[in-house]
Amino acid sequence: MIPYSATLGYSTLLDQLSVAALADLDRLLRAVEGEPPEVQREALMDLLPLLGDEYVGASSLVSAQFFAELQVMQEIRNPIAPETLDGVERSRWHALAGWGARGSVLEQGGAALMFSLVSGGLTKALTEAAADTMIGNAELQGGGLSAQRVPRPGCCAFCGMLASRGAAYTAETGGKVVGRGVPVGQGRGRGSKGRGRGIKPRGSQRIGEDFHDHCRCKVVILTDKNEAELQATAEKYYDAYADAYKATGKNVERNVISYMDTAGNRHNLYEWVDEGGDVLSDKQRRNRIVAEMRESLGVK
Repeated sequence: MIPYSATLGYSTLLDQLSVAALADLDRLLRAVEGEPPEVQREALMDLLPLLGDEYVGASSLVSAQFFAELQVMQEIRNPIAPETLDGVERSRWHALAGWGARGSVLEQGGAALMFSLVSGGLTKALTEAAADTMIGNAELQGGGLSAQRVPRPGCCAFCGMLASRGAAYTAETGGKVVGRGVPVGQGRGRGSKGRGRGIKPRGSQRIGEDFHDHCRCKVVILTDKNEAELQATAEKYYDAYADAYKATGKNVERNVISYMDTAGNRHNLYEWVDEGGDVLSDKQRRNRIVAEMRESLGVK
């Protein structure tokens, strides 16, 4: 078992990066406060990609270093030199800047509202970068690794639901394994960007990879049948999830829809039909579980 103290140290480092990123964002917005809206918007469009990618790279490096430590803790054979992300698509930063600095935001709430909106998207990008680095390197390692979501105390019901699934993601079932990574000692050090550059930000969505603004959950990779220790109060989330799953599953029938893709591979889709005859998608079913957990736990 990976001790909670280890993941807490990892989480603390990433939290410190988020705090520093938000401080830099605040300084950026204060520097143009009082300028015409178009000047503020242009400044954010120009500088947010630079600021964001700097901290995405730092978060990815911290995640890659912890990935290396997890390989040692779990005595993984043939460990790889973990790789890092350089940044995210520039269009993502421009979309965030355009949304946070649109005219209605500046008119109604000014710099304070703009900071609130942009800071949420920035922290989400950093959380995703750390998770993408961890899971991307697990795919490169290709040794039957899985990934577990580790929430912080006081997490929301949505995060509690995903964490209660345990190590739900595996490289074999959650996404394409892109190949063997660079063996330790053959790349350019920890966080190698040498041969085999394989990890990319925000590939196919996988179980447990959904995050919200200001989310403090982290993802860790695990060997088969291993697990990461959660905080002492985590049991309530497991119990709440089990109770919510059972409560929302009453009088609900699950249907399996099978189909073949062009390559001849079989895939399954799932839908649920409630007692009123309404068809529920997987997302709608999940939303019902989260709503039930929120009520029972008294959290958001």
